[in-house]
Amino acid sequence: IVCFMPVEFDMVREARKEMPKAPDYEVELHALGFHHAHVGGFLGKQWKLPARLLNAVAWHHHPQQCQSDDCLPHLVHIGNYLAKKTFSSDADQGQVEPVDPLVLEYMGVDDEQLDQMGDQLREEYLKAETFMSMAGVN
Repeated sequence: IVCFMPVEFDMVREARKEMPKAPDYEVELHALGFHHAHVGGFLGKQWKLPARLLNAVAWHHHPQQCQSDDCLPHLVHIGNYLAKKTFSSDADQGQVEPVDPLVLEYMGVDDEQLDQMGDQLREEYLKAETFMSMAGVN
């Protein structure tokens, strides 16, 4: 949305002022009537992505609603949470969508393991950032 729909992105930024603590997809849905997962699902269909990838993109905010038994939408749901929780500023932490407890149950993950995954993600990211810096890649 931010890259290819600048007018709509401005609408989302305005709606964010009304919904400062809501997850991004809820603000998008409020402002536009659709959100980035809808756009991704539409594009994935147009691009003829495999069903597994299409479902992961389209259902990562609501994996329980996916008609497939595939764990990939659940995994992306957790990955989305970890990325936002780990790399959002303190001011934006209230906008991080919590992990659906049913997803944690489905994947056999508890809160402590989720925290450990976040710590490991941060650690690995810092290693990669250091390597990229040493390699001269900005």
